[in-house]
Amino acid sequence: MMAEMKAASTRGKKFNQKIKPYVVLQYLLKYTDENNIVTAPEIVDFLEEHGMEAERRSIYSDIKEINKVALMMEEDCSIEDAGEMLEGDADDELKLVVYDPHRKGFYIKQRHFDLNDIRLLAECIYSAKFITEGQAKRLVEVVCEFVSEHQAERIRHNAFLTDRVKTNNKHVLNSIAVINDAMSRRTNGAPHKPEKISFKYLKHEISNVSNEVERRHGDKYIVSPYALLINEGNYYLLAVDDRYKKPRTYRIDRMINVKFTGEMREGNELTRNLQEYLDTYSKRVFSMYTGRRELVRIRFTNDLLDSIVDRFGNYASYLTE
Repeated sequence: MMAEMKAASTRGKKFNQKIKPYVVLQYLLKYTDENNIVTAPEIVDFLEEHGMEAERRSIYSDIKEINKVALMMEEDCSIEDAGEMLEGDADDELKLVVYDPHRKGFYIKQRHFDLNDIRLLAECIYSAKFITEGQAKRLVEVVCEFVSEHQAERIRHNAFLTDRVKTNNKHVLNSIAVINDAMSRRTNGAPHKPEKISFKYLKHEISNVSNEVERRHGDKYIVSPYALLINEGNYYLLAVDDRYKKPRTYRIDRMINVKFTGEMREGNELTRNLQEYLDTYSKRVFSMYTGRRELVRIRFTNDLLDSIVDRFGNYASYLTE
């Protein structure tokens, strides 16, 4: 008897109707933008292919509810207030999903990023030398989730056209995470004293330049980390070396086995004027190589002015001498 009552109570209900608006939204997010629309019949066909019955009228109803929820979350208001605001939205300025009467289809209008933003982020990711090609492709896929599939295809094509020198070190992102945690003054919400890290450092082998070997015959480097720097597509760590007690820079893509030591960081005088120190340090360390400071005078022809300014900055005092 109970089984018959249960069957009667579910009679007429369609399968997976509760998740249908969510599926509609995800379909629109993936396949539509200002230049690519989908019609209500196309949405119905997609739902039916995935085991959900739908009518064209219900698609309009789902999209109306999607717009209300999206505006409610964006404006931090009630669902009723969002509905009233949309009723007065004659120009579709507030809608997430817009209907184009000329093309007779729907598309996603509002996004947190536009296509040019995502293209720039993708290019920055792929031009970074300190991450592997595989990691770059994965990260580009992450940022491409903010645009439609049609736009993402264009971004992927453009980003991978140029061949660039990339690291083979797959642990760079993990190394960066360890370094940031070591420098942090709070970890997991609790106070933390910045600490030293240890790592092994690689260099190219003269007999086989494609191979890298460990410096110092595999002995660990122990340093007090202070800042992460980017220079010409490479990522560097500024740290006080435990052996020489002086600031040094290390290419992060040449660091392996980066670990916490549990020892308190040294050289804290750097933190008093860290930004000022970084400014002067980056100016005197040419291409991130250390050495004895020397005052030099350079004479160049006027046609090289742009290159000189790009390298050394616009310092009128010496450019006009």
